[in-house]
Amino acid sequence: MGRIFGALVSLVASSSPTGAPERSGAPSSTQALLTSDEQRAYCDLKQRLNLRGDSYYAECRLDGTQQLDLLVAFHRSSASLFELEAQLKGSGSPLSRGASTAWSAARDFTSEWLDPDSALRAAVSTVWFEFDDVMHSPDEVGPSLSACLVDGYGVRFAPEPEPEPDRDAEASRMALVYRALAGVRSRASEEARLCRALEALPRHGKLIHLSLMSARAAEAVKVYGVVPRDELVSYLRRLGWSGAYEALAPVLSQLACEGLCGGCLYFDLNLSTLESRGEASLGIAFSQQQLRSCGGDPGRRELFERLIGSNRISASRALVAERWPSAEAANLALGQPQGGHRWLDVKLVIRPSGLIRSKAYFGFSSWRSPFG
Repeated sequence: MGRIFGALVSLVASSSPTGAPERSGAPSSTQALLTSDEQRAYCDLKQRLNLRGDSYYAECRLDGTQQLDLLVAFHRSSASLFELEAQLKGSGSPLSRGASTAWSAARDFTSEWLDPDSALRAAVSTVWFEFDDVMHSPDEVGPSLSACLVDGYGVRFAPEPEPEPDRDAEASRMALVYRALAGVRSRASEEARLCRALEALPRHGKLIHLSLMSARAAEAVKVYGVVPRDELVSYLRRLGWSGAYEALAPVLSQLACEGLCGGCLYFDLNLSTLESRGEASLGIAFSQQQLRSCGGDPGRRELFERLIGSNRISASRALVAERWPSAEAANLALGQPQGGHRWLDVKLVIRPSGLIRSKAYFGFSSWRSPFG
């Protein structure tokens, strides 16, 4: 499979074919990973929002569908935090109803989080602002927020076994953060799901991020966490996940295997659709923490070779993605600083139908990596 990459070194990633973008799930060998219009829209949105964060992601689909999202992170120790509240007030108008609601929720959460004496500031170390689909018109753009609940979360993080995890304290912190994210839209049913997600964890498990996707048509509460590899399925069954277990099994054995993930699996779970048959999905993340335990491979070449071999992505798209962390990263124009830090994460999403989608997260920062 390595010969495929060698034969494709001369590809120009920014070239785009004529005609409309693909919307099917089939991999394309000719379509650019990111079109020039998408890259331009990403940079324009980043500049228009003027959110000067600590680090950024460009999230794109690897399987032939076209969507590019912008994510911006702020750490509570960041020198740029004093500008954040003013930047959020300048989000512009007029806005669609959904975008206006999302901006209002983001301002309320941020105002509380910036208070140095608030319980929320003590509970949340980092906040990510996510903007879906950079090709949307400006009046449709609003942020969804993700809050990191683990102090010092970084590349050296590892879920250590705890003799007696204090799940009650974790539940209280989770409820505090959820209420701050949701405001007047908080629901007891979602809090109950969050408590269940904590209680069902194995002793070595941890919930790391809590997200409220308030800018989407179907608002969703999501959690990002980690469990031992051999306990993911039993954890999902205890939670009552009604997703496609038959599609998850080959992912765990062939892709999210020990050689690529080590002893732990990082997962992304939509709690709002957890029990809804035909709607429940699951993300399996290939994180920076796993690179440390699996011998490197920052470009995820081995993972991409397996995805190519199973006809899940095209070799040309994989090549563009795997080059991102290297010195050849100029193949994508995303407004990233010269000489800054770059990193690559990948996520596989098991859809309710059993279809497996793949995503790449191109991370960059001008002054430090959040995983340093």
